[in-house]
Amino acid sequence: MNWTLKRSCYLGLVLAWVMWVRFGDVRGSKPQLTEWDPQEGFETGADCQSSLQKWLDQFKKEKDSKIIGGSVIHKGGLYVERRCLPDSVDPRGKEK
Repeated sequence: MNWTLKRSCYLGLVLAWVMWVRFGDVRGSKPQLTEWDPQEGFETGADCQSSLQKWLDQFKKEKDSKIIGGSVIHKGGLYVERRCLPDSVDPRGKEK
């Protein structure tokens, strides 16, 4: 295998967008949230946003869930938030 082919194969596997997730309990006056964790990688921002929207869509018909932006608050105060960010951005504030 020549270098050009190896390089093409390698570049084809690069995941440039990451879906991040965090959970929380929002029942009290001060929400308790977990740290952000990487959930899944995507080649494009559009792919990530599409996956995020599919995830949100499953809660639209649930009476016990409220959607706010990329977050879902379930009855009882369980909070789940997802975000799509370029792989160069870490929502935990850590530098790459």
